[in-house]
Formats: sequence, structure tokens, C-alpha cells
Amino acid sequence: MTDFRSVKARRRRVDMSGVTSPCRRLCVAALAALLILPAASTAKGDNDDDGPYAGALAASDVRASSARLTGTLEPARGDTTWWIEYGASLNDVKSTAHVVVRGDSNHRPISVSATLTGLSAATQHGARLVATGSGERSDGTLMFFTTAAATAPGTPETPGTPASGEQPPATAGGDDASDPAPVLGETVVAAPAQGTVRVRLPGANHFMALADAASVPVGTVVDAGAGAIELSAALPDGTAQRATFGGARFKVSQSGKGNGRTDLHLRGAGFAGCKRAAGARTLAAVARTRPEEVRRLWGKDRGGRFRTHGRDSVATVRGTAWSMTDRCDGTLTKVTEGAVDVRVRATGRVVRVHAGERHLARHRR
Repeated sequence: MTDFRSVKARRRRVDMSGVTSPCRRLCVAALAALLILPAASTAKGDNDDDGPYAGALAASDVRASSARLTGTLEPARGDTTWWIEYGASLNDVKSTAHVVVRGDSNHRPISVSATLTGLSAATQHGARLVATGSGERSDGTLMFFTTAAATAPGTPETPGTPASGEQPPATAGGDDASDPAPVLGETVVAAPAQGTVRVRLPGANHFMALADAASVPVGTVVDAGAGAIELSAALPDGTAQRATFGGARFKVSQSGKGNGRTDLHLRGAGFAGCKRAAGARTLAAVARTRPEEVRRLWGKDRGGRFRTHGRDSVATVRGTAWSMTDRCDGTLTKVTEGAVDVRVRATGRVVRVHAGERHLARHRR
């Protein structure tokens, strides 16, 4: 029996680099028939804009025998039918009831959700959103979640662990035993702390709102420009590191090897406006334009191993509260508590910045 965990699915292609050679041809054939390349499947923009677009799914309230999946759907111009395909193996693919929504000529995204029941306990399942309409079919990115262990009869179920990779979950849950747990190098747990927070899962083209704590795969882009998010990432010893971030968009990455360092790479915004400063003819004009902020991320950690990447410097956190601002003239790091080690990209020099201090890594044109 081929398990979902042996593959990483993407629309219109199959990455089999992690599958052993004897199994590769059989796995590709099974995936093509069941999940990856249905005959009528099209991706957004393959032909025209009349068809639907199925976004990525996120799991919540994962228990021993059930889970709730939520995703984003852009309806077709005509009526759209959507459902969720799921299963623990390629030999047991099921689907939820088909739901019909009215057409939308503007393709305004809507939120869709379904609760899966009858799942096997302590088992990793794969799932994806599927939509058809206007003669086209769209298949969302394949995601994974792991159900909780079975409990004794009469004992209430507790939520399990959404996941996206192949490793079993680490024992690094939150303060509440029902919180999902991160998996080293595979998933982090994201929970909205304030305002509005959105996430874009790997392989997805659209952001979705994050309403509650959920396990998301490494490589997820977080948009905390209008709020703040608490991240929990696993460490090699099975514990978790936690921090709160806000004010900007960033991509989360973490290796399954090493000391569990979690990296946040600033994303979004652009530096095109900085060209006006470079072309300024007077010193006064340069002084007015250079300090312009392009993007700013702030963070508060609890003694974890987090590192933030700006355009001109990288800040390694040492249990602190700090901010990193990408400006036209460089990357500015400010520290209000604790200390931060700032590595200047242009020179490789490392500067330790203490509470009440700041450091500007100037941009070299």
C-alpha cells in the first residue's frame, strides 16, 4: 500500500525525488490515475479566466476520527461544484459531498469548509480541494494532517496534529495539551495574536485568513501587516520555541537538521521607489528620501532560536524584543529588550546590538 507521505504533490507535475527507484514508476502511475493529473484538470490561467480556482486547505480541530478543513475557492463564471478528496493512502481515496455555488463573473474568493469523519486514529491523511465549473476543473495543492491517537471508551477526544511532512509530530505542543505541535523542519504552529493575519501555503497562489491556531508547512508566507502572529517551532530536543511577530509579510523556513533555527525572510513591498533617491540632484532631496521605510517587522521572543532576514542584514535573536526595518538606505535593527546579533550582508561583520541601541546596515548600490 502506497502512503500519502511518500509524495509531494503539485498541480500538473509530480516530484518523486524522495521516492525510491523500485517504487517510482508504480507511484507515478497511481498518482496520475487518482490524485495528481485527472484528465480534465486545469490550473488557473491555463486556458482563460472562466473556470474556478481551488486554493490550498488548512486543517483545524483535528481529532482521532475527525478533522475540519478550510480553504479558499474562486468560483467560475458559471455555477461551480466543489468537494474535498482525502484519504490515508492511494488505495482509499474518499470525497466529501459535492456542493454547488452560484457563478461569479468577478471570481471573488469565498471560504469553504467541510468536516471529515470516520478517519483512522494516529494516521497521516492527505487532502485537497477540487472544483469544477464552466467546463474546467481545478485541483488544489495536496496537504497533510495527522489525526490524534485513539482514546479509551468514554474519554473525550482531544485535537491532534495537522502536518505537512513525513516525520511524526514532535512533543512540542503549546501550553494547552490540545494545541497542535510543530514538527522539526516540516511544520510550525501559527496562531493569530492580534488584528488580521493571513497565510499562503507552499504551492498556493492566494492568501487565506488565519482564524485559529493551525499547523502550517515550512515555506508558508505569513502576512502580518495588519496584525500579529505567534509562531511555535520545534527544537531538536522535542521542546518548542515561541515568538510573536507583526507589521510585515515574511516567509518561514526551518531545516530538519542543526539546532532548530527558524528563519523569517521579509517579503512584499518593493524598492523601486528608492531609485528616486538615487537620482536626486540635491543633498536635501537625498536626505528627505533615503530614510523612507519599505517594510518593517517587529518581534518578541521567549528565548528561542529565531533569525530575521532583511535586504542588507540578518538579525539573530537572543531572547529579546526588537524590530527590523528595510529602508532605502539600508536595514535598520532596533532593540528594546535583550540583545540581537546583526550580520551585515555586504561585509559579513557581526555587531551585537543591546537594548536601547540600533544598527543600520547600509545598502551598497
